[in-house]
Amino acid sequence: MKGKKKLINPIIEVLLTIALLAVMVIGLSRLVENKSGYKKYNEFYKYNDEYEVLFFGSSHMMNAVLPMELWKKYGIKSYNIGNGAETIPVTYHVIRNALDYSEPKIIVMDLFYAYSDRLPTEISKELPHPFFDMVPLSKNKKEAIYDLFDDEQDRWSYLFDFSIYHSRWNELTKEDFYYADDGLGGASILLTSYAPKAADQDLQEPHDMASKPKAYLKKIKELCDERGIRLICVMNPYALWQESMTCNINFEKEMSELGIEFIDLRDSGIVDIYADSADNMHINLCGERKVNDFYGEYLTETGLLSTSPSVTEDKWNERYAVYIQRKADALSACEDCESLLTDLNDPDFVFDITLRSEAKLTDTMKRMLDNAEAFENVSVITDDDADEDITIRIRDKDSDRYFIERSYEP
Repeated sequence: MKGKKKLINPIIEVLLTIALLAVMVIGLSRLVENKSGYKKYNEFYKYNDEYEVLFFGSSHMMNAVLPMELWKKYGIKSYNIGNGAETIPVTYHVIRNALDYSEPKIIVMDLFYAYSDRLPTEISKELPHPFFDMVPLSKNKKEAIYDLFDDEQDRWSYLFDFSIYHSRWNELTKEDFYYADDGLGGASILLTSYAPKAADQDLQEPHDMASKPKAYLKKIKELCDERGIRLICVMNPYALWQESMTCNINFEKEMSELGIEFIDLRDSGIVDIYADSADNMHINLCGERKVNDFYGEYLTETGLLSTSPSVTEDKWNERYAVYIQRKADALSACEDCESLLTDLNDPDFVFDITLRSEAKLTDTMKRMLDNAEAFENVSVITDDDADEDITIRIRDKDSDRYFIERSYEP
């Protein structure tokens, strides 16, 4: 018996040592990871059983849908899982892994990269990390990584990301120890403006989408059909869509062949590309809110969602209060006048604007202010004695105190 105890004790000690080392490695890995994925996706996992609509795709989706405002205005509980430069093969695997944690009734995904046969991303192999870093090791995650990457080093970096983040020791900040959710429901808000020029080339001849996107779209459709999920594919508006590589794919034909519901918002007139563009490929927050309203009305009309505009759950109200603060922080960080004006149709803030009679405004600013005539939360007055061309004061709709008061001479 004594001999057996001596044999067992060393084995137990070895197992405990291995377990302790594993816990230490996991803890160190979590510490040095880039926290952008945690900030963006943590709330998805925290409330995953509540979401009835999930949005997927590239930055064209990430910068087009505001889930917190969909909830506040339409009672729709959703999350925006879009990620920068995400190609359709990546989106397929992101959907698969997200469905391990959530059971949505509707999935909406964008098709911007329908022209590309590249597997990982158009720009960098690192871009899928924000989503996959948060996905625990699983059969689906392993299959995704082995499908998307041929290089063993790339695969290893996604399965065990400590291998690429271990050098972040010198970059660690307080936020690596105490990070907060971004509070945007997965969305990204762009408080910038861009004045596009008219397209300088003719539309390409109609053509089919690339073969890999089409093959993966078929897989996405089959996955949704198996789960009883309504799949809606979209092209969101952006300034230079007529000059982009995806511009003239014959989406109507392709989507009809795949049996997929399709919405094309590029030339819909929902946004004013001369006032609502953040750059040549994305809309700013004002444009985002207009697209958001389209989705709110469209999704409500499907009759599939068990929601109503009067939803008052405490935790969603608490989340929305955080969302308002995040928007206020973003506005406070703006350095130029046009950036502040990109949020004029914000239902949570009141904008009081004073113009000098002979104010010299850019064409984009004039257009923004002309559009603001339809916004109930915006007041514009002209003052002959004003010292500056334009003064912008912003306050919470329930407060008389301005948290921003700035003057500019464009």
